[in-house]
Amino acid sequence: MAYKELLGRPHILRALDELFDLARGTKLKLHYSHLIFVGRKTFCYKDEVLEILQQMADEGIDIGFDIYHHWVGTTVITVVMPPWYQAMSAKDKRKFFNRLRFTVLARASILLLGFDFNDIQIAYVGDGNEQWEGKTVAAIAKETGVSEIEAYLRLCEMSDFKGRVNMGPYSTPEIIDELSKHPRALFMTDAWLEPKGVQNPSMYDCFPKFLQQALSGRGDTLPNTIMKMSGATAKRFGLKDRGVLAPGAFADITVFDEKELLTATPNQDKPFGIRHVLVNGTPVLKDGELIKEALPTSGMSMKVGEKFN
Repeated sequence: MAYKELLGRPHILRALDELFDLARGTKLKLHYSHLIFVGRKTFCYKDEVLEILQQMADEGIDIGFDIYHHWVGTTVITVVMPPWYQAMSAKDKRKFFNRLRFTVLARASILLLGFDFNDIQIAYVGDGNEQWEGKTVAAIAKETGVSEIEAYLRLCEMSDFKGRVNMGPYSTPEIIDELSKHPRALFMTDAWLEPKGVQNPSMYDCFPKFLQQALSGRGDTLPNTIMKMSGATAKRFGLKDRGVLAPGAFADITVFDEKELLTATPNQDKPFGIRHVLVNGTPVLKDGELIKEALPTSGMSMKVGEKFN
């Protein structure tokens, strides 16, 4: 809803067009993070997105992208709220015309993108409001006897417009399977542990699912999969002596159990198949058990990219 017009060329393609124009004729290293498709009606543009990325590569642009192994993501509660509405005072937000304009635009965006308030799960809306965590906006609207738009706006106000939601769909298992095999793809997760509320599901088993995908034959080969989540990523971002098992390199090591990876059920809000983890040579996970006292001192700050300013 931040665009002046709702119709026309899909926004994901407009964004890529803009990146293409910016990078054309330069020596930029361009990285698209993250390659997702917001809403079910965006999935059909996957092939065109890949075509544009290939056109960039054909013109000599050093283009890459990353994906994570889930079809939802965590974001701020105002993600579907246009900037002009966010900028208003609480009083102005409640005025009839402003509320009507927002409602019309929200409904239009939902229709065009292919998601609705059943796809927006409340992760956190402030202390004392835990009863809404884990529920969708649609379910909360039904429970409280108000419209979905009204329920959403009440939740925004409840959290001082600083709440957190898990929403999607941003992809499908089939799209993830295909993109994982792409030679320019890297694997990532930007999830972190939140002190309160429902967690980002990608925090638990994002990388194990990539490994499971490879072992089951749905994704890239196992060596490529490991490289895309370690050495290739380190090289892409200029992290020297990281992501490889080599003399003199930093000993960041993960030991996994292939049998457990293959037989485990994913998306259970817990990791699977990872037996041991070393960070800079220090064990932080042993036999599946976290060594909490090692965590504060095992990591170190890193300079990203020798030529980056």
